[in-house]
Formats: sequence, C-alpha cells, structure tokens
Amino acid sequence: MTRIPWRDVPEPVVEQMVAVLLSHQHAGAAARIDGRGGDGGRDVQITTPAGIRAFEIKSFTGRMTQSRRAKVQASLERSATLAPIDWTLLVPIDHSPKELDWFDRLRTRVTFPINWRGLTWLDSEFAQRPFISRYYLEGAGAELAALTALFQQERAALAGGALDVLERMRDLVLRANDLDPHYRFAVASDGTTSTIKVIPRYPGAERDRPITASITLSFPEDDAGRKAESDFRRALDFGTGFKVPKPYLRKASLDAPANLGGLFEKVEIELMPSRPSQTPTEVVFAVLDPAGRSLGEVPINLHAQTGGARGAIFTGTDRTGVMAVELTLDAVDASLRVEVSVRALSYYPAELRPGCGCIGKYGQAEHAGDPACRRRMAREGQSRAGRTPCEQRLAGHGRRSRVGAMGLTNDPQGQPAAWP
Repeated sequence: MTRIPWRDVPEPVVEQMVAVLLSHQHAGAAARIDGRGGDGGRDVQITTPAGIRAFEIKSFTGRMTQSRRAKVQASLERSATLAPIDWTLLVPIDHSPKELDWFDRLRTRVTFPINWRGLTWLDSEFAQRPFISRYYLEGAGAELAALTALFQQERAALAGGALDVLERMRDLVLRANDLDPHYRFAVASDGTTSTIKVIPRYPGAERDRPITASITLSFPEDDAGRKAESDFRRALDFGTGFKVPKPYLRKASLDAPANLGGLFEKVEIELMPSRPSQTPTEVVFAVLDPAGRSLGEVPINLHAQTGGARGAIFTGTDRTGVMAVELTLDAVDASLRVEVSVRALSYYPAELRPGCGCIGKYGQAEHAGDPACRRRMAREGQSRAGRTPCEQRLAGHGRRSRVGAMGLTNDPQGQPAAWP
C-alpha cells in the first residue's frame, strides 16, 4: 500500500480517517465529539464501565514546535477536567528524544496515563485497513474504477464450472468489501433475482456515513389510494413496514456507498418493519374502578414490537398466553390505544383465573353505568365525556391516557411501569 501523504491531507479529513480507524479497533465504541462547541480536550471518546478514554487527534506533520506543544498541552488540561481513565494523542509525527522528554513532563501534570501514537503506528494501522484511506483520499472516482475493473474480469469463461462461480463470487465479495470503510456487502443471486445487503462494519457506521433516500409518491383519491397513504404514514410513524405499489411511485433517489445509489424511476420500494425488542418488560394490567381501586390484575410481558417517528407499538401476553394485549403509544398527542384479545388454550382453570378474571372485571366496569366511565367504542377507545377518573397509567412518561377502567403498573401498589 502507498503511504498516506499526511502533509497534504486536510485537517478535517485526518480527523475523520483516524476516528473511523478507532471505531474499527474498538468495535464501534468510539464516539466523535463535535468540536464546534468545544471538544473538552478530546476528538473521540470511548465510554467504559471504568470511565472515559479520551483521544485527541492532531494533523501536525514535521516536528512538534512550541506552538503545537502549547495546543497539545491545552487539550490535555481541558481533558483533565473530565477525569478520564487515560488520554491518547494521535498525530502523524514520531517523537524525537527532546519531544519525548517534553511529553514525559506532561505526564507529571495529570493523574491518569497519557500516550503518544505517532506516524509509524498510524501507518501500520491504516495498512491493515487500506479501505479507510482509499475511501477518504481517493474518493468515489476510485470506487467506480475499482468496481468497473472488477466486473470486467468476470467476462472470462468458466472453465472450472460451478466451482469457478463460487471462487469468483468469493473474490468479488472480498474485493467489494475493500471499497468502503463503513459498510461491507453480502451478495446473492439465483440468476433471476440478485441482492446486495449493505451491512455496517461497526456500530455507529450509519452515523459516520448515513445512507439517505428521497422518494416522491402520488396517492390517488380513491379508497385504495387513501388506504395506501394511511398505511405508508403508519409505517413512518410506528415502524410497521409498507411496500409501495409501483403506480404510486414517481421517482426515488438513493445516496449509498460503493456507487449503489442514484436516481430511479421504475423500482419497488419496501419499508421493512423495525426490529422488535428482545427483552420483555413485565407490567401489571389492572382494572380500576372510578375511585382508582384495583378490581383485578394480571402480569403482562410486553415487547416493543415496532417504533417510528411518532411512537411505538407494544405487544404482550399473560403467562398462559390466553390474554393478549397490543398497545399503540402516540408520543405526539400523548394518547394510548389498547386492544385486548382472548384465545382458548389448554390450561387448568386456576392458571386461567388471573387473566379471565381481569377481563371480566373490565367488562363489569365498562357496563357499570357510571357516566364518568362511558367509552366511545372507537379505535382510540377514548371517553365521550373527554374526561374520566378511569385512567391508564402510562409509565415512564408521567402522562395519563383516558382509555376506560384500566391501568398499567409495575406492581399492585400502583408504581409506574418501566417501558423498554
């Protein structure tokens, strides 16, 4: 690999390159610090259970002059106010004996270890990851040229049959994965449909190099068009997923790595559902009378199923699976929609009693004739009166949503539920 011409690389590019290098080394734990408001003596930090590890990046080349030493010392002193567990200077200069003496004197000024990572160290680390410097120094033109050369080579005959296909596919994927420091690619094809999956190389890669898209849609003024528009908005608001019908798509543009982006007119676009939470949160589903007394309770294991720009959808069941609950939380208008369903399973009556008893109490409360507890039988399940003492306690948000004589708490004493 050609050595990096550090003297010619602009300061912002040096900072970006080294920050991405740290992200690769530390599995995405390295977080960039925006210096526009003051970086606190570090450009990158890693947060660990023991504390903060601070990294200061300088683009200096040549020698560490007095003015440069003053800047390094000022960064170290600002960082000391954060009490990091260690502090590392990354600069493309291998220190001279005098510069090392100066740096050793800096060690006596702070109570934590400090380190100097210089030119040799940086060149060695970037040589192990040539795609980082290639991306930042050679740009998109080099990516395109590399891809073009790559696919030109695949016109040769397959003398070895199917095994040649596997070998060439492996080589193509390996070489394609040298194009971008933020993403890697998984390629598959059955001859009819080909797919390329773009996979972040490290946590936070999507922040360092966002993939953005812009689409123009036109929904007709008929039942099908209105339903499609509603489903599309719900996918954005709550992360439920949606496949855009071709007639409704006018144009789409994509900014993606390795020249996968562009302007498209005849394509299919599908918004995939957001990933559900893998960790359940147990809450207590309680039926409350108008005075707030508990009439029946059952524990529910809730999962955050999907989430979007407006809110989230949670689903869960009681321990038997007989009672199922779906909660749609709208954070914009502070509302909560609750749907409860029951299915028959093979359990002993004693096991079914908590869930069925809770539902029965809810039915009694709904038809108790108390005007304050009347419900409008609509999707939102909100009271006609607009105000009722029968409230759903929404944990972790400090808000109450009127959905009839129900409540969600973490325990029978009424403590708020902790949402995922």
